[in-house]
Amino acid sequence: MLTQYKKPIKSVAVNEMHKDRLGNVLKEGQYVALADNGMYIGKVTRFTPKMVEVEVVDRKYRSKRLKYGNDMVILEGESIFMWVLTNGG
Repeated sequence: MLTQYKKPIKSVAVNEMHKDRLGNVLKEGQYVALADNGMYIGKVTRFTPKMVEVEVVDRKYRSKRLKYGNDMVILEGESIFMWVLTNGG
């Protein structure tokens, strides 16, 4: 008997639901700050029709989470650039 596994859905086009808390449009590959039992830095990996998949990168083990766009804020500028350089994100 074959067991059928669910394949992850492909990333959908960015829509009005995919904005951060400040109203900026999210894009794949951006670094964001999000709260989930603490504050984390994550990288946007794909979009579902309503949510954003984020890979948490500031821990020993990376994990992916689905979060709403308004639960995160885009990190930009020199500070995130230096963090990526020092932490290999």
